[in-house]
Amino acid sequence: MAEFGISIAQARIDVRNMRHTFGPIDDVPKIAKRQLAMNMALKAFNVALEDKDADGMSKATNAYIKASGLDQQD
Repeated sequence: MAEFGISIAQARIDVRNMRHTFGPIDDVPKIAKRQLAMNMALKAFNVALEDKDADGMSKATNAYIKASGLDQQD
């Protein structure tokens, strides 16, 4: 840690504080990808709605449910 001018102990404290403030940082990419998939499903639904495509709306709804995790039991 000499490269950054802090001790190992201070680095661990900083990481702990960051996790406490921002939540589990390891899950951020997964959460971001989930949100992107949900947005894509909503856009697909809107396109299908404009085209009056019931099958496309159903598929987009299913994609949204799967991306958001609503299909899983709590």
